[in-house]
Amino acid sequence: MKKSHTALAAVACLLAVSVPSAQEGIQRGAAQTNQNKWNAKGPWGKTERSGPLEAQRKDPFKLFDNVYYVGLQTVSAYLVTTSAGPVLIDSGYAPTADWLVDSVRKAGFDPATIKYVFVTHAHLDHAGGAARIKQLSGARVALSAEDWDVVEKQQANPQQQQNFPKLPRDLVLKDGEAVTVGDTTFTFYLTPGHTPGAMSVEFQAKDRGRSYRVIEPGGLGLQYAPEFGPAFKKSIERLKQLGPWDVAIGNHPFLAPKDLAEIEAELPRRGQGPHPAVLGRARIDRFFDDVLGIVNEKLVVEPPPSR
Repeated sequence: MKKSHTALAAVACLLAVSVPSAQEGIQRGAAQTNQNKWNAKGPWGKTERSGPLEAQRKDPFKLFDNVYYVGLQTVSAYLVTTSAGPVLIDSGYAPTADWLVDSVRKAGFDPATIKYVFVTHAHLDHAGGAARIKQLSGARVALSAEDWDVVEKQQANPQQQQNFPKLPRDLVLKDGEAVTVGDTTFTFYLTPGHTPGAMSVEFQAKDRGRSYRVIEPGGLGLQYAPEFGPAFKKSIERLKQLGPWDVAIGNHPFLAPKDLAEIEAELPRRGQGPHPAVLGRARIDRFFDDVLGIVNEKLVVEPPPSR
């Protein structure tokens, strides 16, 4: 299992950062270099984005009253504020960690006060920056046991140490576990497939006196190896069953029922209208159904190996 996911991490890196030159910037959909054919079929196929690290920097923005986007152009990171201090969901790449720190400051918060870094899965574009955040803040870093194994294997590989700076195993998340930070509770669901231990995160987003139930899936990219197809399918089915959800956000800006770039553009124009990220059960369920349709197709074309 781990060997296949090591290869998958390399594919994720390729999808995230490989283009012929920095001058070409961020590319979308079929214009990307080596877009995975299953992701191209997915709901995000036309809006999926990739680009070189040099083109990744992005200004933060306020998504909800207690949620700020502090991530990159193609990889998400969210700062959730609580009464006991901010919490970070995902940490970007190791080489972009200081950009994330700058975004936290621009959003109006002190990076040294971050209490936790919850990592959705062990690929370098989500886990790579965690060591730097811990160095600055002393934050607890949390992954599932399965994905801690993946991180530690990468840290032990001399060729990967630049992507995974040394980070001792810290908080191990269990399926169904809840971690309360001040006035906010984060609940974690083990949803393997994209990685062996991808963790989906539930929390409450606040907007104008109302609270909304949020899910961030642990990993939706469809470039997983065939042997992980059944687990991936069960994970998506479970996320749908755990609903109804008011909001679904992605650990990449495009991996959601509504692209984060579209939401960001609509926020300044909403006036007294509804929040553009609050989509409700029907649309979010339809999104999961669309993903499952591609997963089922992939299971037929690329079935798991017989045992």
